[in-house]
Amino acid sequence: MLQREYNSIWIETALFSISSIFLYQLSLGIFLFLIPLQILYIRHGEKYFIASLLTTFSVVALVKYIRLKTSSSVMGFGVFFPLELAILTSFLAGIFLINYIKLQKLSTLYRLFVITAGFGIASVPVILALQGNESFRTEMNKLFTMLSTYMQNIFLSKASTETSVLKQILSPEALKKTTSLVFFRSYLFDYFTLIAFSWWAGNKIGNKYKPVHIIEDKHKLQLSQFKLEDFYIWPLIISLAVILIDLWVKTGALAAIAWNIALILLLLYGLAGISLLRFLFNYFNLSRGFRIMITATIILLLLSPKINIVFLLMIPGLGISEIWIKYREMERRNKEP
Repeated sequence: MLQREYNSIWIETALFSISSIFLYQLSLGIFLFLIPLQILYIRHGEKYFIASLLTTFSVVALVKYIRLKTSSSVMGFGVFFPLELAILTSFLAGIFLINYIKLQKLSTLYRLFVITAGFGIASVPVILALQGNESFRTEMNKLFTMLSTYMQNIFLSKASTETSVLKQILSPEALKKTTSLVFFRSYLFDYFTLIAFSWWAGNKIGNKYKPVHIIEDKHKLQLSQFKLEDFYIWPLIISLAVILIDLWVKTGALAAIAWNIALILLLLYGLAGISLLRFLFNYFNLSRGFRIMITATIILLLLSPKINIVFLLMIPGLGISEIWIKYREMERRNKEP
């Protein structure tokens, strides 16, 4: 490799690292900060990818530490510093493992399941340690008290007959309970979605340009051909059953696990439903204008209150229906003489 080309790769690595660090510092950019790292992996392979991962972690940790030590506005938030580093590490570890060469004998979907399960197992001692940490609990109580005061000032500015009900809903204890419930029921789903989306988006963008490093993945996940095996319906049925049982008999952590599994599988069946819609568009040879009209109608219905929940369930339902109705075999049968 020529010295000039070698230097340009390192410059590109630095630029992608800076992009990732910048996105992480933004409030909503945290959902996108892994994409530049994935693009770099597609472009130049594992060596530069690992260098960028380490750079991103080191710089973000250093910036957070400096802000913690120099800014008076973050006084008392030092207890969250190790937690944020742990979360950052889990994200970076996830995007590394999805690309790890020794795991590529598994399908992309299985890799995502293994990585998410590993994250869940690793999170248990962290959660238990935080629950027993008095400083952490004190700071969290302060945050929820501030949030409660802020929300009550907004929603209770005018006296009404609903004031007492809203005060109860917006009390620090109620907000803490609701946040805790939502978090434990969805945090594995959130992690799965973030790693999956970052991997997919990074691959799509990276492969639009000629990759310098050629990656052979025998288990490429293509949305246009995405379909779940029939046996996936059983974990979905079991998890939904546990969720229903929890309405009458509290099952604790088991219900939280069931919620996460159900959300992940409904997301995957939703993707299968979208893939099936694309297949049906092609099968019936619909014009581009008609496809756009149908897609726009579906999006509008998804954004409509009350109606949207029906369509949110219909799309995964379409993916689930392929267990019994083999839509894609219609094309195969038509091609047979």
